[in-house]
Amino acid sequence: MIEIKNIQLSFPSKVLIESGNVNIPYGQITGIIGESGTGKTVLLQEIGLLRKDCHFDYIFDDMPINEYNDKQRAMVRCQNISFVYQDVCFFQKMNLKENIEFFAMLTHKSLTEDDIHKLLDMVHLDFDLSTSIETMSGGEKQRLAILCGLIRDADLFIFDEPTAYLDAPNTAIIIELLKDLAYQKKKMVLVATHDPRLIDVFDNIYQIHSQKLEITKKAEDNHIKHTRSPLRLSFQILRKYMSLTHFRYKSKFIMLFSIAGVICTLLALIFTYSQNYQSIMGAPLLDILHHEILVIKKDTQLITPYEQALIQRQLMEYETYNDYTYTAYINSTPVYIKAYYPHQKDTLPVMEQENLPASFNHKEVEDVYMTYGLYHTILNSFDSFTLKDQQNQTIEIQPSKVLNPHFDLSFNIYIPYETFMDYLYSTNIDLSKTGVQCINIYIHNLSDISNIQRLLPSDYDILDENNLMFHVDSARLFDSNYIFIIVVIVLIAFIIYKIYSLILEQQNIALLSSLGITSVQLIQIMTYKEGIHLLLSFICTCVMSALILMLLGLFSFQTWGNMILAASFCLILIFMIILIAFYIMIKVFPPYKLLK
Repeated sequence: MIEIKNIQLSFPSKVLIESGNVNIPYGQITGIIGESGTGKTVLLQEIGLLRKDCHFDYIFDDMPINEYNDKQRAMVRCQNISFVYQDVCFFQKMNLKENIEFFAMLTHKSLTEDDIHKLLDMVHLDFDLSTSIETMSGGEKQRLAILCGLIRDADLFIFDEPTAYLDAPNTAIIIELLKDLAYQKKKMVLVATHDPRLIDVFDNIYQIHSQKLEITKKAEDNHIKHTRSPLRLSFQILRKYMSLTHFRYKSKFIMLFSIAGVICTLLALIFTYSQNYQSIMGAPLLDILHHEILVIKKDTQLITPYEQALIQRQLMEYETYNDYTYTAYINSTPVYIKAYYPHQKDTLPVMEQENLPASFNHKEVEDVYMTYGLYHTILNSFDSFTLKDQQNQTIEIQPSKVLNPHFDLSFNIYIPYETFMDYLYSTNIDLSKTGVQCINIYIHNLSDISNIQRLLPSDYDILDENNLMFHVDSARLFDSNYIFIIVVIVLIAFIIYKIYSLILEQQNIALLSSLGITSVQLIQIMTYKEGIHLLLSFICTCVMSALILMLLGLFSFQTWGNMILAASFCLILIFMIILIAFYIMIKVFPPYKLLK
């Protein structure tokens, strides 16, 4: 028997019930009547332990409900209470048989098909067991809800407007079932209604009027008492729920985690490229370019001193050098004297050999380099090394080392930039007054090229002799700013989709809560489901990423490791956001709100 005393039900904006007491005995039908808005439905939800807005003393079969915590209240709700809502809710993804079996699992029962058919006959239902819940009418769903409550062997059956929208034949069936529950099965039956056809059926009637709950009809107490041992919910029940509602549609399930895998694969590959592009493709290219690019006029004319000054002002953040070549001769063979720049001092690739043969090295000079092409020609064609300028004057420049072939194969001699400028000045050449073919700019990475290209006036271009701009465009594609934007957009889209799918499950979440599943167990369900989704997505990500990296020829320990880190980060982020959203949902929106 349920005894509720000193009822006070109010909200900040409205008082519904100032005082009242309710007794709900076994073996009788107890009715609550009153006008719309007087608090009948809210009181039913309070008695059913779905909300805690009401203040009263609540004893349920000697259980002091007021002293129970949320977990204990959920256990009472699972074991002892069955709801039959005005708009009856079931698990839509489960068919008729699966819904019945799941309700049986909540009390650790197993039913055969014959058992299920007998139960259906008991509530006057004749359906194939594979029938979809969505095809059933309101009255049929209400009878199915009564059946599910009987399976769980609930003590208290709560009905909110059970005959609303039902015709006379279906109303008669519901009335007979109410009587059967109370008089034959000795259950507590609590009904809230506007329907005058039910008034004569009630053994006890409580009316809400003028903010008071008063008894207007009372039957004799039959002194029936029930006792039952505590029942524990098994995680097996939750796993069964997952298999019935989420994992049964294998094609949809595979499609979902495949999509997640593809998204995370793309994110992982983009992240991998953004982190490794400089080392995989950028660093070798920079070595080929010697960390420098050449700016030329689009019309191939000389860059005037005035234009040089404008470009240098435009590119103040970069080191710029006027690229100039001085022509000299060895036995009438042209040899070009060029400058190398301070940033190249420690990076020039010198051949692993001693200085030039003594016959070619009349004077030891440090830091002057000869290209391999010139060196090879001298060894085979000339007896001595004597440079002459255009006026046939001897030039006092003697190389001391030879550069590797990959640096330059032309007949060039490289001297330090400052030395080169001094030499030009000594020969009456002033670059501040002389036009040059190009301007040399020192670059740290490929991204510098994009920036320089943006800063350059429209009349100038970058000399592209190594398919440079293709690599620059690739670097720009994987630039960190673009990566950040892409990752954020894709992650937000995927997270919104996952949260939207979570919102679609609100009814199931509410039903599980009304059946006694605690908040902790609901989070376990979501963790179990999303964990499997994302684990399979992670496996899919790794496989697809590995195949793509192999096809691109970039499969290495470094790229593989970064790809795993990127995929893990994306999946963990999504997983945590979903759990937070789920937690907020079950805390902010209790079952009585979600089931409206």
